[in-house]
Amino acid sequence: MTGYSLNFPIAGTCLPSKLCVETCYYAAGASSWDASLRKQMWLLDECRADPISFAKRVVKEYRKKRLTFLRWNGGGDLFPEAVESINHIGSVYPDVVLWIVTRNVDLAPTVADHPNLHLHFSLDQYSLDRGAKVRPQMSRPIFFSYQCAKGEKPDIHRLAEEHHISLFFFDNYVLTDTRYVDDDYRRYICPLNYNRTSTGDITGSCGQCRKCFDGHWLRTAHDETSI
Repeated sequence: MTGYSLNFPIAGTCLPSKLCVETCYYAAGASSWDASLRKQMWLLDECRADPISFAKRVVKEYRKKRLTFLRWNGGGDLFPEAVESINHIGSVYPDVVLWIVTRNVDLAPTVADHPNLHLHFSLDQYSLDRGAKVRPQMSRPIFFSYQCAKGEKPDIHRLAEEHHISLFFFDNYVLTDTRYVDDDYRRYICPLNYNRTSTGDITGSCGQCRKCFDGHWLRTAHDETSI
């Protein structure tokens, strides 16, 4: 779905909301197996030991695989050394596009404002206050998304207006109401949800869409409208 991603362990990086604890896909399945956990811990240790060398290694792999973007935090969240590594890539390697997903109020504002660093802050019904806390701290654009709980039927227009949310993800990418197929809602809803509903195939969807990391609907720190 997302293509290549850089994954860190939940323990020691994540500050989960109630919804994260209840539904986190990363806490189950292959990503929770011993081999995967060992690799996550190794990546965490390597980044903490030498963030700049780690950044250079990420760039080398990015170019070797001829990527056009890399998701940072397919699992896990930001930590200080990761931000140092990210900011180094942003300043020294402008061709390397990072899609950085976080829920960390304290560290999100420390990600530098480089055109190739796309900061994506994830919210849900239990963590809307995090958006309110992080927005005044931002000196760079930021993208807010909303993760729905199972069966949730969000008031999309209200949440978009009041909480600066640009894109909504439904649980397991399954729409909870037929009204969400209308054009009034469609522009706010991740295409994954429609792909799951119509064909069931979501392979490669992020690379085709790129709304989360192409500046399509970034928010400024205090802006009420999309850019």
